[in-house]
Amino acid sequence: MKLLLSSLMLIAVVHLAGLSVTGIRTVAAFSPVAFPSTKSKHAPIQPLVLSMARKEDEEDDEALALTDDDWRAFRAKLVMGEKASAAANEKSAEADMDGDLDGIGSLFSEDFASEDTSSVLDEVLTPLDPSQWAYDSGDIIEQGAVILGGIEQDFGFGLRQQYFHKATILVLDHGPTFTKGVILNRPTDIMLEDDVNPGKKWRLWYGGDVEGFAQSSLRLPDITCVHSLTNEVATKASIPIINGIQWTTFGNAQQLVKKGVADVKDFWVFVGYAGWGPGQLAGELTRKSWYMVATDSQTLLKELARLGEGADPRDAGLDTWSLLMKMIGRKKTADENTGGFDDLMLKEWSFKHLLSEAAGGGAGRQLRDPQDFNKNPELIESLLRRAAEANRDSVVGTFLRASCADRSPFLLENQDFHKSVVLILSDEEAGSVGVILNRPSTKGLEIKVTDPGTGAKKAVMIPMRYGGQYAVK
Repeated sequence: MKLLLSSLMLIAVVHLAGLSVTGIRTVAAFSPVAFPSTKSKHAPIQPLVLSMARKEDEEDDEALALTDDDWRAFRAKLVMGEKASAAANEKSAEADMDGDLDGIGSLFSEDFASEDTSSVLDEVLTPLDPSQWAYDSGDIIEQGAVILGGIEQDFGFGLRQQYFHKATILVLDHGPTFTKGVILNRPTDIMLEDDVNPGKKWRLWYGGDVEGFAQSSLRLPDITCVHSLTNEVATKASIPIINGIQWTTFGNAQQLVKKGVADVKDFWVFVGYAGWGPGQLAGELTRKSWYMVATDSQTLLKELARLGEGADPRDAGLDTWSLLMKMIGRKKTADENTGGFDDLMLKEWSFKHLLSEAAGGGAGRQLRDPQDFNKNPELIESLLRRAAEANRDSVVGTFLRASCADRSPFLLENQDFHKSVVLILSDEEAGSVGVILNRPSTKGLEIKVTDPGTGAKKAVMIPMRYGGQYAVK
C-alpha cells in the first residue's frame, strides 16, 4: 500500500504542474440526418491504469483504474488539505505569539493549535456534502473549470458588460487559440417553442454575449444544451465536459426527446457563449477580473437544478456565485462586496434582458417579428403627419432634461444622458443637434492668442466639456 500511495503522490504532483493525465472519452456522432455534427477537438486518451504487484503473492496483480472524476477529486483533496494545513499552522503561530508572553507557551503549542482547527478548516473549505468540493485553482485554465466573476479589479462590470459581474462560467473547451464557456447563473423565464416536438417548450438561459440573444436575424444564435444523461444514445450524441456533465447541440437535444430517450427537463439550454482569444483570459486573470475554480459536477448540477426550478431571473444567480466563493475560502471577500453599485446594475440588466415582457421585463423583444410592434399603424401615420406640419424652429434654444422617472431609461445604455441637460442648437427635418451642458471634464484645449495691447503672444487653456456622443470632423 505504501508503494501505491507514493505512486499516486508522484502523479498528482505532475498533474498540478500542468501536465494533465486525465482520460477523455471518445465521442461518436450521429448521422447528419438524425443529428447535426458534434465533434470533439480532443484526441482520445485511454484512462490511465496503475498496477501494483503484491509482495506476498507475485502472481496476484491488482490494477487500479483512475477515471477523470477520480483524478479531479484526488487533486482537490491534495490541494485543499495543503491549504487547510497551511491555514492551521498560521493560526497556531498567531496563537503562540499572542499567548506566549512569558516565553514558555511553546511547550503547549499543540494545545493552541487544536483550539481553532475546525474554524480554520471552515474558512478554507465549506463542505455541503461528502462528495462536494471546490478550491481556487489559481491561473490554471482547463476544460471543466469554473470561472467566477472577480470583484477586486480596478474597474468592475457595473457600467458595461454587467452580465459578467459575479458570473459563474463553465469552460466547455480550452485550447491555445480559443477558450469557450457558458454562464451558468443567468436563467431567464423565456420559453422557446419546439418545432420538432409539437407542444414542447424549452426554458432558455443567457449563456454569453457571443452569438446570443442579440444576434442578428441573418445568423442563428449559438445554443448549447448541457445535461447529465447517462444512456448510450445521449452520450454518443454529446461531448463530455467533466465526469457527469456533457453538452450537445439543440438539434441533438430535440432528436433525443423525439426518440423518447430524454425529456425537455433533462437539459439546460444556453443561448450564446463567452469567448476569449489567445492569452486574453490569462491576462484578465492577472488583472483579477476573474477567479479560476475547480469543483465537482454534483455542486454544479445541484445549482443548475435549483436555478431551473423557477428562480427569479431578476436575482441574476448571485447565490450561486456566493456559494462557490464561500466554498473556495473567499466568503469574507464576497460578504464585503454585496449589495453595492455593481450588484444593482446587474439586477437592472437582468430586469431588461432576462425577465420576459409577459412578466414585466424587457427580454424577448428581439425574438418577435418587428411588425408586431406596430399595433396601430393609423395612429403612427397621424403622429408623423402632425410632426411634419409643426413649426420646427420653435425648439431651437430650448433645454431638454433627461427623464427623471424612478427607473431611468439610461442606466444600461447611453449613460451619458442620465440626468443630463441638453441645449438644442438646431432642429432640421434631417435631425436635431444639441449639446450636453452638465458634463465637465478635466481636459482643456490650449490655444495661442495675441494681446491686443502689447502684441505679445501667450497660451490660454480653455476648459473642455463633454457635449455628446458625436464628434465634429
